[in-house]
Amino acid sequence: MEKLLTLYNIKTVGFVDSSHVERKYAFTSKMLANNVFIEYFTIDEFEEINDDSEPPEHGSRLSVIMEHRNKYYEFLMFHDAIEVGIPIILLQTIIFLIKLIEETEPDQLVEYLADVATDPLIPHEIPEKKFRDAALKMLKLKLQTVQNLIQEDNAARN
Repeated sequence: MEKLLTLYNIKTVGFVDSSHVERKYAFTSKMLANNVFIEYFTIDEFEEINDDSEPPEHGSRLSVIMEHRNKYYEFLMFHDAIEVGIPIILLQTIIFLIKLIEETEPDQLVEYLADVATDPLIPHEIPEKKFRDAALKMLKLKLQTVQNLIQEDNAARN
């Protein structure tokens, strides 16, 4: 699918996390400049848990993560939706979101993404300090991870 995304000038980077989930990030040059990325992954199987802890999430997930005016956001578009597992639907969704992101002014983008998201995460709107700080830390880490992956990818190409 990454080869098809390149036909639309969409780049991807990714990594396998500690839970053995392959996380992918899609973006264009404009999105990179504005610190906006699409994160997507599918968890098909996971190791059996023998203690009383909750099992990890499973299924597919697609989100837009971004930083704008020193505020951080994550807009969940799909979670555990079978459609994300079908490559053409996933491809169309990524292309639609990138078109929306690229053709919308950054100030308006937050509103539009919040309108279409199934679950927007907006840390500065969380009243409980503990949860607000945790959400902010997680989103900063995600964005830093994507930026590091892009730097590594660029270095590998040169």
